[in-house]
Amino acid sequence: MRKIIILACLLGIISFSTQAQNDRNNTINKALEKGWTIEVKAGLSSGGFSPIPLPREIRSIRSYSPGFNALLECQITKWIGSKAKWGISSGLIIENKGMETKARVKSYHTEIINGKDKVSGFWTGNVKTNIDATYITIPLKANYKLTDRFKISFGPYFSYLLDGTFDGEVSNGYLRVKNPTGQKLSFENGKSAKYDFSNDMREFMYGALLGCSWQSFKHLSVFSQLSWGYQSIFPNDFKTISFKMYPIYLAFGLSYNF
Repeated sequence: MRKIIILACLLGIISFSTQAQNDRNNTINKALEKGWTIEVKAGLSSGGFSPIPLPREIRSIRSYSPGFNALLECQITKWIGSKAKWGISSGLIIENKGMETKARVKSYHTEIINGKDKVSGFWTGNVKTNIDATYITIPLKANYKLTDRFKISFGPYFSYLLDGTFDGEVSNGYLRVKNPTGQKLSFENGKSAKYDFSNDMREFMYGALLGCSWQSFKHLSVFSQLSWGYQSIFPNDFKTISFKMYPIYLAFGLSYNF
């Protein structure tokens, strides 16, 4: 009797799942018939948080690594008009933006951790910076089909910081405490000092997106997308670093089209 009950429950679950799947498929099909399209995108992006233009404090870039920056997006588009050349799309993006750089700087305003104390001043020497930020992003894009297979898109985006790290270390140089002629703290012969501004990162950001995609198969497309931030990674009242740093990233990936 127990086996019969279990079997009946399993059959019920399978039947319910099948019906739910069929309902979802019917809903998607009806949406497609009314000019809606649904895409799921996955890709990788490369870029960085960069000052524009490069400030005079940065004398040289010794190395740069973009790290592993993944992107996952679900996008819904409504095509307009009988020819359906134009469309409006939105959705949700989970993305990572990060990088690691090493630079040689002179009179670079910062704050370091010296023992148990935080000391601000002007650093001359090597700087290593690590940035790792995860955002949830809402895009709002206009789409235009140049051909049946190729389209371009552009519009604003709005991001919220889910988790972020901005830290690093200074080495092979010296810090002038408080002002450019202040007390000199030297870090030579392998000595270094860390800094961490993770708690000061801006939570909300916005910028612009410019992208294109080409439909290579019936349900599969390749895409690229440039995102350019209009705000610095730190809020305007953050004065520890004297210049602004804007997120600029270029993504490439695949899109599955329902």
